[in-house]
Amino acid sequence: MGKHLPPPKNKHLRQAEAKKTGPAVIQKIRQEKLVCRYGCGAKDVAITAAALALLIAACFMPVAWPLKAAVFLPACLLGGFEIIKNAFIKAVGGDYIQEDLLIILAAAGAMCIGDCAGAGALIILYRAGRLLEAYSIEKSREARAGMKDLRAVKARLLTDEGPISVRPWDLRPGDVIFVAPGERIPLDGVIIDGVTTLDMSPLTGETKTTAAAPGSRVVSGGFNITSPVKIRVSADFDDSTAARIMELLENPGGYKSGQESLAARFSGYFTPAAALAAVLTAVIPPLFGGEWLPWLRRALVLLAISGAGSLAVSVPLAYFGGVRNAAGNGVLIKGHNDLESLTKSRTMIFCKTGIITEGQYSIVDVFPEPGVSEQKLLKIAAAAERNSRHPIARLLRAEAGAPGDEGEFRAEELPGKGVSAYLGKSHVYVGNAVLLEERGIRYAVPGRPGIAIHVAVDDRYWGHIIVADKIKDGAFDTLETLRHHGVSNMVMLTGDVLAVSKPVASSLDFDMVKAGLLPEAKVAATEYLLATKADEAVLSFVGDGELDAMALNRADLGIAVGALGSDEALENAGIIIMSDDIRKLALTMKISARTVGVARNNIYLVLSAKLLIASLALCGLMPLTAAAIADTAAWALALFNALRTLQFESRSSKEEEAPQKGKRRKNNE
Repeated sequence: MGKHLPPPKNKHLRQAEAKKTGPAVIQKIRQEKLVCRYGCGAKDVAITAAALALLIAACFMPVAWPLKAAVFLPACLLGGFEIIKNAFIKAVGGDYIQEDLLIILAAAGAMCIGDCAGAGALIILYRAGRLLEAYSIEKSREARAGMKDLRAVKARLLTDEGPISVRPWDLRPGDVIFVAPGERIPLDGVIIDGVTTLDMSPLTGETKTTAAAPGSRVVSGGFNITSPVKIRVSADFDDSTAARIMELLENPGGYKSGQESLAARFSGYFTPAAALAAVLTAVIPPLFGGEWLPWLRRALVLLAISGAGSLAVSVPLAYFGGVRNAAGNGVLIKGHNDLESLTKSRTMIFCKTGIITEGQYSIVDVFPEPGVSEQKLLKIAAAAERNSRHPIARLLRAEAGAPGDEGEFRAEELPGKGVSAYLGKSHVYVGNAVLLEERGIRYAVPGRPGIAIHVAVDDRYWGHIIVADKIKDGAFDTLETLRHHGVSNMVMLTGDVLAVSKPVASSLDFDMVKAGLLPEAKVAATEYLLATKADEAVLSFVGDGELDAMALNRADLGIAVGALGSDEALENAGIIIMSDDIRKLALTMKISARTVGVARNNIYLVLSAKLLIASLALCGLMPLTAAAIADTAAWALALFNALRTLQFESRSSKEEEAPQKGKRRKNNE
């Protein structure tokens, strides 16, 4: 936990590597595909149904063994042809202790001792189980195929002769593209001409539109809605947001969950163990006076239930459904282990600004020093913050208006403190009290609550500006949902002063709040909480993909909120919430809990069924036909239970998606 695989290799690189693949490797891949090839089409259903009909007809024929075996043989061969073929291929490859082969041996043994109906039922029901398994896998593939491809298939490159249609992967950073209303944005970039509205719902799962103007950063995958724009490309196609997201969606799984690993280990050990138990059951009791025929019947039942394919398929299938549904709601989950880790989170650390609070500040009051006007204080602060992406910097620029011409401009961001800037010949500091204290500048202590932005010019204090933030809608309900699912320790970390942070923490019932922290201090706090938590508990960090990258990577599970277009989030977080809606975290927890619950129920169901069948068989109370029916029924229930996770979606996301469909051009989807 806490360490994530790098993004998968892009499609074009994989294709290039495939051309270099040797013939032996290609042949091995083809063999593996052939080994596991069970169909679920109309032909396969018809063959299975015909075999079942032959079996039922054979049951009513008044013939005795061995002629009876010849009557049942066509049904067994028709229903078991695929099983025999796959068993043979695997055996040729050296896999002798395998589910298909053991089923054939059990059916053959039953035929030899006169239980022809049991042999036919075993073969045909096993084929029916394989049919359901193939159907379930096909449904998961359809769900994956049903996920809309965020990548555009064409772009319009602006040239001296005008726009020309090109393939997006042929463009390079610095190229200028033209995007008309209704078209998908093909590449990440910056708008250089045009004012429009963007629909980012394909990435965020929400239909909120955003305004964009020259200088606005845009990411691929969304739609341009109202006006044509020109965009200067900032990333190659394979490094664009849409391409990286689709790589994660098309190559799901990442690290396996603990339940998947358990199912895989169980499948690996159960089949040979069941085969050995069947041999011992058939041999040992008769050596001590038992009748060989009844014990052989019991041994054949153990052999018939020796397969654990129901677990090997149904558990990963449940996790895929959970990841797919999270993606449909604008949440990327890198690995199945990350989904499972979320349900094990007992300590959850939140950053305040932009996560718990809106990050959309408003100016409460301005306190200039004598000789400095309020407007002058705002303008000098906004001018120093002109290149900062911090929400407070954007607020200051919007409030002060266009900056004046101060001549030469140089600025340095001081994380967790503020900005040091040179405006012409003046050296300006804009930030918190820590910044001024480090420079030995005396400042006024704010007399009212809020975040104080202090301003100093050439080591002379000019005053401070009080700004306030607002708690996000749904923050309280989200935290309560997380507590309901087992998160017992809520921690809030912030760079703001305690006077500002404490009321927010109190209103949301946080267990701990640490204020006045620089990014490095947040990492240190995370490491301390990691060192003091229980061994099996998971510590999750919920923060901004860019500012909190180190802490996201250090935690057991990093959760980035509002991470649309953030390369740092894709690199360091295990769960990536594209929008800044904190309620998506609660929804993700619900999806994860449901998914893990379905997988756990499948494990209990399959293990309980096999244990019950084996116990009754050893007591002589479970004939082969009944065992085949019970085992196949448990198999089917596990598969259909896993498919339920593919149907769990947010109702609101479905309602929000519909109004936007008419605005999109099909040729760019």
